[in-house]
Amino acid sequence: MGSGVLPGVKPGLSSSKQRQNSTSNAAVADRGTQTTYSKIKVRYFQMSAALPGVSEEYFTLPSPADYRELSDAVLVAHPTLSSMMSNMLVLVDGVVARDTTPLKDGDEVDFIPATAGG
Repeated sequence: MGSGVLPGVKPGLSSSKQRQNSTSNAAVADRGTQTTYSKIKVRYFQMSAALPGVSEEYFTLPSPADYRELSDAVLVAHPTLSSMMSNMLVLVDGVVARDTTPLKDGDEVDFIPATAGG
């Protein structure tokens, strides 16, 4: 996975690692007239080794969105998580996520590795 932004994904990160605005603008242009977005809070538990200094961040996805789209965006932002994803418990607002779990503005998604009890 290379760096950059998935088509249609507009990252809005609150962590110290900010993404370039130019890639955000390109992603918006790829969606054409799409103007509705959902801001999703992502929290990472027990991942300080894989994601130093990042315990939570926000992703802004075009609506409607689902967990698979968020997962893809997380892997673009943090490729080091790719080897951990298959063994990770992921919750959307406290409920186990599936690829097709819909996401809406304000949802909270928790990534919990198996080593943390996930």
